[in-house]
Amino acid sequence: MNLQSKAFTCGPVIDHLEELTEQQKIFWQKLFGDDSSATSIQRTDFDPISFQTFLPNIWMGDLIIDQDGTLRDVKVRLEGTRLVKVFGERTNQNIITDDSNESMQAKLKVSFDRFLIIVNKMYEIKAPIYTWSDYVDKDKEHLNSTSIVVPMCKGGNVVNMAIGYTEFMYKTSKSSIIF
Repeated sequence: MNLQSKAFTCGPVIDHLEELTEQQKIFWQKLFGDDSSATSIQRTDFDPISFQTFLPNIWMGDLIIDQDGTLRDVKVRLEGTRLVKVFGERTNQNIITDDSNESMQAKLKVSFDRFLIIVNKMYEIKAPIYTWSDYVDKDKEHLNSTSIVVPMCKGGNVVNMAIGYTEFMYKTSKSSIIF
């Protein structure tokens, strides 16, 4: 399937709360409760057991920051099974600097470009990001995705990790499947 981009939304979650799916609202509530000033979470506050139903759609990565404080890479530490089905296995891969033939940049150029926008925006504003994407191919097959990407702090108050939760809706001209 050769998907082409039709639309892309990327901004602070706090500006898109009405657009969250029901599962994203539950995920958000589990992370932040009623805190409307939500920014980042501590790695120790994320207990995978509490997020068990979300794990197939979660990724987590270390942010590689240079001495000047610039985001240089994201090393994937955890990638849920539903994400692997769409993006391929990326665990332990440096997403930004990997230029191999199997990299996200080589295999999924539009997704790679959007990933850069999302993680850079999240790192710049140090706040959770909401995204929504629509892809269409010539045979009228669609893949819509929506994500929340949250900055995390491990070992202090410096943002040095990220966690993302992504949902997909795949549609053909005959049916729709949410996964």
